[in-house]
Amino acid sequence: MIQLRVWLLIVFAILFIGVEALSADKIEEAIVLSLETKHHEFLDGEPLSTGLRITNRGNTPFIVDTYGKFKENSVKLYIRNYMGQLLFPKQEPAELKKIMIMPGTQQDFFVNLDDIFGQIPQGKYTIHAILINGDAKTSSELVNLEIVKGIELLRLKNLREGLISNEFLHYSLMYWVRDGGEQLFLRIDNLRTGQLYDFIQLGNLVRVAKPSIRFLPQNVVEIMHQNSRDNFIKTRISVGGDKTVLLSRDKVVNPNAIKEAETLRRTTEALQREEEKKGGGFLRRHK
Repeated sequence: MIQLRVWLLIVFAILFIGVEALSADKIEEAIVLSLETKHHEFLDGEPLSTGLRITNRGNTPFIVDTYGKFKENSVKLYIRNYMGQLLFPKQEPAELKKIMIMPGTQQDFFVNLDDIFGQIPQGKYTIHAILINGDAKTSSELVNLEIVKGIELLRLKNLREGLISNEFLHYSLMYWVRDGGEQLFLRIDNLRTGQLYDFIQLGNLVRVAKPSIRFLPQNVVEIMHQNSRDNFIKTRISVGGDKTVLLSRDKVVNPNAIKEAETLRRTTEALQREEEKKGGGFLRRHK
């Protein structure tokens, strides 16, 4: 009789643990977390744009807030370098401090990793997100990330006029292959503070004519680069404030293409005149 009771207790315990494990699995599967970076390779200084999607497949809302039991819930991002060392965040992203996702819905969040961890140096990293919902924990898949130096085409420095004092800014035109094509980037550093001032992607690059930078009055900078065989892009930005301001972006016809077209026109006209002298023109001789 005693042995029967012992066996019944063992069976009950096994069933109870199995039900608890199943419930925990159901809780964990109720929230699905996915992470994606805009690119797998970023240039040093480029904003590390990252997308986070939270899908609620459960029956209750997922809430992160500063009151009650919801303050225990969280969504956090983790970055490790190639040696496995964690990078410590400097601040928590505001987008993830308060969250409410109703059952059967999903929500996308977009953050820049440099806003959370500061400027991350060149190297290879892995990034993932962890979501805590009560006693359940859900993790995204690991995403590989690499920060590269890029190839420098031009480097200049120029004095920026300020309201209180003037300071030098350092301008670097960089290029890198992305999505099957070469792209041009402008990195600007403050030489006084040693901090990155701004980073701009200028678009497609054709490396026939060398890109140029021209400094204009009132802290205006003009960048000219070739983006196709017959076209250039002229970009003007202002560097007078805390960040650059785009003033204009215009397409300019390749001056060499204009010369080629003019030469072709003159040659065609000369041939037509020659034909007219010989026999009144091609059309007249074949009437």
